[in-house]
Amino acid sequence: MPITPNIGIYVPVAGETNYQDSFMAGMVNIDQHDHSGGPTGGVPIASSGIADGSITYQKLNTNVADTTTGIGTHVGPFANQLYLMGNLASIYQLNIPTPVAGLLSINGNAASALTLTGTANQIAITNPQGIAGNPTFSLPSTIYTNISFDSGVHTLNSYTSGTFTPTLNFGGSNTGITYSTQIGKYWKIGSVVYCNIEFVLTSKGSQTGNASVGGLPFTSANDGHSMTFATEAFLGTYPSGTTYIISETLANTTSIFLAACGAGNQTAVTDANFTNTSLVSMSGFYWTT
Repeated sequence: MPITPNIGIYVPVAGETNYQDSFMAGMVNIDQHDHSGGPTGGVPIASSGIADGSITYQKLNTNVADTTTGIGTHVGPFANQLYLMGNLASIYQLNIPTPVAGLLSINGNAASALTLTGTANQIAITNPQGIAGNPTFSLPSTIYTNISFDSGVHTLNSYTSGTFTPTLNFGGSNTGITYSTQIGKYWKIGSVVYCNIEFVLTSKGSQTGNASVGGLPFTSANDGHSMTFATEAFLGTYPSGTTYIISETLANTTSIFLAACGAGNQTAVTDANFTNTSLVSMSGFYWTT
């Protein structure tokens, strides 16, 4: 099996023709000379050096190194080595997680990897590192943010609206109660909740006790205050001595309580005042936390 000989590189001085003694036995000379006549018959080059395509300190400095782009060459014993400078070196040394972020911040010679970050319920960012292309910014269907009034003393921090299902209760239970209409809508601005409620019965069920409407979308503030709702009610009878109906929500509850009022008189409305086809409509607002 043939053995590939060692390869040596010899750089002659200008005008030298006899450089056979510069190699060990069995080595092949590679340089710019014509070796058709053997090492002693080579044609000398005009000046010392090696062939085009070889790497020298001078060629690195001339053809590759460019301090304006951040690539330089070492000096001394490492003269044939390239090195990165400034921002290029800082980018190379970044501890970037996988997948690689595509956004950079440059401050002098310091580079930092950036990831765009959205804010929940305000701005959503798809592809925040720019890996799959340009990041995409979008607004959610429901936006929450803070609007300050009076130099920040008062803050509006939310708005939402929706529907809910109000339930009529007697003594805290709605067993057997059915409806032909059962509607609840709300609008919440900050801590204020405005509600509109309407229901029409097809059966008042078998429960007994004081009447209330449950299912409010938010619990009322636990501040010791009650809030009154404007109420229209078509009942079978009113409690004795009363001529109109009011309703109110107490602190820390999701229910509205019905009461009948007269001249200096207020009393609870009960199952006895309802029929199987009674209608109740109410609207008003209350505070939540």
